[in-house]
Amino acid sequence: MLPPLGTALITGASTGIGATYADRLARRGYDLILVARNQQNLETLARRLRAEAGIIVEVMRADLTDASSLKQVERRVCTDPKLAMLVNNAGIAGPALLGEDPEVIESLLLLNVVAATRLACAAAAVFVERKTGTSPVQEICTLGSAWGDEFKKPRSLGEGTGAKASDNSEAPQRATASRLVSTIPRA
Repeated sequence: MLPPLGTALITGASTGIGATYADRLARRGYDLILVARNQQNLETLARRLRAEAGIIVEVMRADLTDASSLKQVERRVCTDPKLAMLVNNAGIAGPALLGEDPEVIESLLLLNVVAATRLACAAAAVFVERKTGTSPVQEICTLGSAWGDEFKKPRSLGEGTGAKASDNSEAPQRATASRLVSTIPRA
């Protein structure tokens, strides 16, 4: 019998790439905590994954631009002893930022930068403290998006961020068997 893989917490899990990650991880045997704003979509996905993959699926309705919702998810990351993976998928790609409503820009920054960073830092701290944890590999996967048409070279923005995150995480990776994965899907 294979050792348990643990639990993967996936933000932005109600549709699109997040739902696809949930499906793939469920089929590999991970239990899931699905996080998104749309409760109905989360419940529908959770029912399907329980039935098809026979795993434990928990649903957390949360708007990660809201401080109290973000803290609730962050607490869950810090306190779940089976957490083996964080998939930071929640995010929004905005139109050109110049001339955009400041409220839209603030929401974009809260979700794409603040929430993703806080959750990744919380998971990294837990994984480092645990050393080997409950699963053979612990992962933090952050998915980003390119913003608007004026970023014709999203690669330079993403690669710089991904390379820096990877460089800064080398020591904890060696010490804890943790892995940081940063991907930027192209539209």
